[in-house]
Amino acid sequence: MLAYWEYWELRKVWDAARDELGGAERIDVWANDPRRTWAEIRGLLEAAASKSELEVPSPVTLRPWVWPKRVATARVPHVPVAAVCHAALANPDRHLAATMDQLGVVPPMDPWSLLEVVDPQIRELPAPDGVAELALRIVKAADVASGAAAVGDGGQADATVGELGGLGGRLLGPAGMLGYAALHDVPAGELAKLLPDF
Repeated sequence: MLAYWEYWELRKVWDAARDELGGAERIDVWANDPRRTWAEIRGLLEAAASKSELEVPSPVTLRPWVWPKRVATARVPHVPVAAVCHAALANPDRHLAATMDQLGVVPPMDPWSLLEVVDPQIRELPAPDGVAELALRIVKAADVASGAAAVGDGGQADATVGELGGLGGRLLGPAGMLGYAALHDVPAGELAKLLPDF
C-alpha cells in the first residue's frame, strides 16, 4: 500500500480490516508477501470497508518513483527516501540538507512520521527524472557505510560487510540515510554521481 499516493486513506481501511478480521500480525504478513497482488489486497480492504463507514480509494495512483517490478522500491526505506529525493531534485541546485530542513525532516525520524510530513508537500509537485535512482543510491550508500563502520578498520566480523551494511542501513532508518547522504557538500542534482550504483 505504501507504493500508492493514497497510502494514508488505505491505511485507515487497513487498520479497520485488521480489527475486523483479527490476527493483525498474520494479516500484515499476508499483505506484505511480494507475490500478493493489488486485487487481492483490495478485496480484503473492500470486505472490511463494507462493515465500516470507510471507503477504499478508487482509483489508486502509483507513486512515480516506484518500480512495480522491483519490490524494494515499494517499501521502507525506499519510499520515504524517494519522497525527499522528489523534493530535492525539484530544486537540483539546492543541497539535500537544505531541502530536508525546508521539509521538516530531522533524523532520527521514523519512516511514517517522515512520510506524514513530506507527502502533502510533494503530492502535487511534478516528479523530476532520477528520483528512484537517487533514492536507491542513498539507501545503498548508507548500507555500505554503516556496514564498513560495523566491521571497523581491517577488523574481523562473523557477518560480511554487505550483511552488516543492510542491518546498519535499517538501523539508521530513512531519515538517517538521508542525513548521511546530506553530508556530501554538493547540490542534490550532482549527488547521484558520488554515491554507489545500485
